[in-house]
Amino acid sequence: MAARPLLLTAVLAAAACLLPATLAHHGPAAVRRILRGIQLGVYEFGPGRAAQLVFADTHRKIAAIPPHTERAVEFRFRNRGGSAVRLVRTASSCGCARVEIPSDPIPPGGDGKVVVVITTKDRTEGSMWILARAYSDAAPDAPYVLMVETEVRR
Repeated sequence: MAARPLLLTAVLAAAACLLPATLAHHGPAAVRRILRGIQLGVYEFGPGRAAQLVFADTHRKIAAIPPHTERAVEFRFRNRGGSAVRLVRTASSCGCARVEIPSDPIPPGGDGKVVVVITTKDRTEGSMWILARAYSDAAPDAPYVLMVETEVRR
């Protein structure tokens, strides 16, 4: 039980660092979604979840992307729960990204990946912060939130 306050502290510290940049780049609606995710327990991987997708990392800072190109960023995960889980839908904070999920359920102990594909077709230069969300059948109101940070540079 002592790990829970430590996890909450880590999540709140990360949110305090990321929320100003998210507000600047994506507006107040994105900040509300992040705070709602914290409230719903998006970052909680406790024994109360039958299916537990544990991501190797949820934030990636990648090298600059040239204009008019695509870049795929993979987020690998493992189902550490006791039942299979299916990712059922996705969302992105920006029209510049699409989120790809596995079509098959992930069995207990199984591995999978979520791929965020960034397109810079409408951007010439500047910073990009993309929030991708993957929703599971085990917790449809608590998405797994993944972030990609990069910049478009010629």
